[in-house]
Amino acid sequence: MIRRRYRGCTQGAWIVSVGMLFASCTSGAWKASVDPLGVVGSGADVYLYFPVAGNENLISRIIENHESKADIKKIVDRTTAVYGAFFARSKEFRLFGSGSYPYAFTNLIFSRSDGWASTKTEHGITYYESEHTDVSIPAPHFSCVIFGSSKRERMSKMLSRLVNPDRPQLPPRFEKECTSEGTSQTVALYIKNGGHFITKLLNFPQLNLPLGAMELYLTARRNEYLYTLSLQLGNAKINFPIQFLISRVLNAHIHVEGDRLIIEDGTISAERLASVISSLYSKKGSS
Repeated sequence: MIRRRYRGCTQGAWIVSVGMLFASCTSGAWKASVDPLGVVGSGADVYLYFPVAGNENLISRIIENHESKADIKKIVDRTTAVYGAFFARSKEFRLFGSGSYPYAFTNLIFSRSDGWASTKTEHGITYYESEHTDVSIPAPHFSCVIFGSSKRERMSKMLSRLVNPDRPQLPPRFEKECTSEGTSQTVALYIKNGGHFITKLLNFPQLNLPLGAMELYLTARRNEYLYTLSLQLGNAKINFPIQFLISRVLNAHIHVEGDRLIIEDGTISAERLASVISSLYSKKGSS
């Protein structure tokens, strides 16, 4: 009887200890409100909003050949939506993920033996650096990731924008998709140099089209994506040739509204879309 009571006490003490450990770990979590786009920052060449549900196959294809594929997948598996920015000059992606993360066990997940170096910001937020990728989980409901070249921004700088957000100015529809809070599965992209992206979509990567900013919205449908694209036209003298070229290559409804070329009901395979998106940050695509 005494032994049973002792065993019960030790088991209870163990449970309480673990609970206290977990509580003490989460007590230091970031509790203030967070602006995802303000954290990734302004001045990017590409912005994206990526709900994970319904788009898992596309995400797997995009990160398939990345050096930090396994580490990125750890984060994605716990993510409901990604807010991202790509910076061509420094060849880096900054990602803010909303979801459910193992905040209390980051030291076990991102261990020194696996090549991670642990550091803290002036606000006491822990982050982990490796050769290609830097990660921080400031709270159980969001994470921050930077991956890219050695010129990429330091994670401490990104985390400083939790306090002082640097929010980019983005189109109304893009903003609307970002605030859908998981109710939409639409992938949204805003690209500063629309000509660079559209030539890859047309499969004419060497063609230099004088085009402005582009908005792209994609919805998964079986193994392909249905998309709507809005492209700012540049030189009025060549607008018609550009419209003609695009209409000959893309199977979609195309028309002009003011200074914008609108492409609706276009389709693209998940494999092709992943290739085009990946080319935006690949060494070849971002040189």
